Amino acid sequence: YSFSTADFAPRELDLTIARQNAAALVNVFPNPYYGRNTEETDMHNRFVTFTHLPDDVASTIRIYSLRGDLVKTIEHGPGNQFERWDLRNAATYPVASGIYIALIDMGKYGVKILKLAVFMPEGLGPI
Repeated sequence: YSFSTADFAPRELDLTIARQNAAALVNVFPNPYYGRNTEETDMHNRFVTFTHLPDDVASTIRIYSLRGDLVKTIEHGPGNQFERWDLRNAATYPVASGIYIALIDMGKYGVKILKLAVFMPEGLGPI
């Protein structure tokens, strides 16, 4: 057998495709959130984690209720691929159980929309 790369020419990186692929990887876990996360160290510091965020640009994560109300805005700075949401609204109260929409604006990488189900434990209300 013989192998030759003579007929193969290097391709230029298509930034549009690279950006679409980067946006497709963004996710949130655990989803659904069933009252606890294995990474939580105590019951008062609950959170979900957004993953695979671009680490070279700032991103904005906006969490909405199904009714369309803005629940929380999280600013993600460059430097890492992870961002936590503490499952609290803008007034720092724990959110209610329900379905939430996360709109993630990643600048040059585009926008990603995720659905997140949250099931909070009974009796966990405003502290």
